Amino acid sequence: MEIKEFDLKPIPRNFDTKGSQDEIYLSIKIGNGQIGGNRVFLDGQIIAKGNLTEPTYIGGSELLKDKILSVETNVLDVNGFTNRCVITTSFVNQDNEELYSKIDKGDAPENGVASFKGKYLIKYALTLLIFFYFLIKYY
Repeated sequence: MEIKEFDLKPIPRNFDTKGSQDEIYLSIKIGNGQIGGNRVFLDGQIIAKGNLTEPTYIGGSELLKDKILSVETNVLDVNGFTNRCVITTSFVNQDNEELYSKIDKGDAPENGVASFKGKYLIKYALTLLIFFYFLIKYY
C-alpha cells in the first residue's frame, strides 16, 4: 500500500489560547467519504489517538503553552469517485470557543493512504494583553 505524506504548512502552525486556565480540545474530521485515524504527540509521547471526530481533551494551556503538538492524520482512500482527501483540524477551549481551525486537502494514491502531518504551537493571548496594557498606560 502506497503512502503519500503531506507536511502541513506553516511549520509550526501557531494559535493563542484565551487565557492561562483554558482546557484545550482537538477534533479532526475526515471528509470526502474516506476513513482514517489520528495520533497526537507531545514531547514524543502519544496523548491521543484513534477517531478524533468529537472534541478530545488534550491538556490545559499551562501544560501545552510554548510546546509543539505533533498531529498525524492517516486517511484511507476508500472513495471510488475521487482520491481527494480533506481533513478539518480544530482546537477549542472548555467553552467551545474556537481557537484554531484549518481545512487541508491532498490526493491519496490509488487505494493508498494520505498522511497529513502538522505541528502546532500554543501561545497565551495574555502576552498581547500585557503589551497593550503597558502601551495604553504610558501613552
